[in-house]
Amino acid sequence: LMFLSRVLTRAAPALKAQRAGLHCSSRLLMPVNTVAVPTMGDSITEGTVVDIPSAVGTYVNEDDVVVVLETDKVSVDVRATEAGVITEIMGDLDDVVEVGQDLYKIDTDAAAPEGGGGGGEEKKEEESVAASAPAAAAPPP
Repeated sequence: LMFLSRVLTRAAPALKAQRAGLHCSSRLLMPVNTVAVPTMGDSITEGTVVDIPSAVGTYVNEDDVVVVLETDKVSVDVRATEAGVITEIMGDLDDVVEVGQDLYKIDTDAAAPEGGGGGGEEKKEEESVAASAPAAAAPPP
């Protein structure tokens, strides 16, 4: 009985952390935030997932686009509220999601990869512009 009491005493902090939305891995607590579908207008109650520029496992910076939603009235870029790694996206392309519904999860304690990371649209656009730009001509001798 004493052994069981010690085990439960040691497990209690991990159980409390798990209930609070924190995932326990050994001694490390990693906050995983859930981001919901934002309000898109007064009469808009749902939208369709039309693009997912930041895949699961991608490190994103604050304000990088994670999911793009579209309605018959607006197109909305759902951006990362904090930097971190996308751990789950609760929808696929062409899925209809409702305002307030959980949309994605982000681990805000994840370390940025070397080079700064960020997998949002801005970085992709910069890379495509750089790739399509012609090489500068060498000056004549």
